[in-house]
Amino acid sequence: WGGGTCQSSEGCGWEEGLRRVRDGEADFSSVAPKHGSVVKVDEFEASELSFQHFYEEYLMKGKPVVIRNLKERVSGSLALNTTISEMCGKSTVVPVIYDPTSGKSSFKLASTDAMTLDQFVAERDAGLAQGRMVFDWSLPENCPRILDDFVVPSYFAQDYLQNTSDVAVDPRTGVARPTLFTDAWPSLFVGPGMSGGGLHIDAFATNFWMVVLEGQKLWQFFDPDQIPYLYPHPQTRTLQVDTVRPDYDAYPLYAFASSYMCVVGPSDGLFVPSGSPHQVTNLSPSVAISMNYIDSSNLDRSIHELALGDDAQRALSDELAAFRDSLPPPDGSVPSRGDASWQSFSKAG
Repeated sequence: WGGGTCQSSEGCGWEEGLRRVRDGEADFSSVAPKHGSVVKVDEFEASELSFQHFYEEYLMKGKPVVIRNLKERVSGSLALNTTISEMCGKSTVVPVIYDPTSGKSSFKLASTDAMTLDQFVAERDAGLAQGRMVFDWSLPENCPRILDDFVVPSYFAQDYLQNTSDVAVDPRTGVARPTLFTDAWPSLFVGPGMSGGGLHIDAFATNFWMVVLEGQKLWQFFDPDQIPYLYPHPQTRTLQVDTVRPDYDAYPLYAFASSYMCVVGPSDGLFVPSGSPHQVTNLSPSVAISMNYIDSSNLDRSIHELALGDDAQRALSDELAAFRDSLPPPDGSVPSRGDASWQSFSKAG
């Protein structure tokens, strides 16, 4: 990472720089762009952050926020070595590893050999994962019964994807296709320390939230107006900068990027607004559950982004647009919303 006392791999090395931040021996400026400003992400206790304050100050303004001790509102019983292992451990996972040359996705991840979740966790706990991660593994598709005790906190309890059909018909072609994302989340992340994906923007202008069950994750965010400093590829729109191992010779403008940073620890949650470039590193072995979603704050942007995609994405864009047009016009008031069980939140409920 660049900046501060840890400016290059010849200095203290990127892993050592991250360990110093994890252990409180260095602040965020030591691993931020070396000439840019860095701001710590706002933090609230879950018991003290009202839905109205979240809605007005973070959701509608597109600002990230850490929500401490959110896990108890999501599920007090979720843990990797008990409930997750018992219910999902025999299911197949395909671990991935960071590969900056991979062009398969904006995350810059390459697939490795399939195994069961229990086998992967055993290898991770024995120090044999070598950077491999279980990444964005769909729980509704692969282990739905784990969600019997799952609660979506009020901050995130509106998801217009739950109002879409499993199959949408493209009006241009008449072809029916799966709508791709209705059963993709919540998803599971399991990784060893010092692992992570590439710098990216979440697909189709979705919002994102995560709750960490185990370990610590370092998040670095950028406002959308910082994208030119992150070198978007002219054809693929992927971001070419690696914020963990920056190459200032290849990408000199990155040194002047301004960012937000935070460490999200066990039981803590995080909101990531639509359109925010971000890169995540596991500072220690970690487990987390996350969701991408579309609500009133990002519905128009998501419709626009999906309309630029393939047939299935355009069909979903059309369905969301029709749903938007059926809604009453906004009256400017803050909606009333409470926590929602998975059964009441999801289409299955």
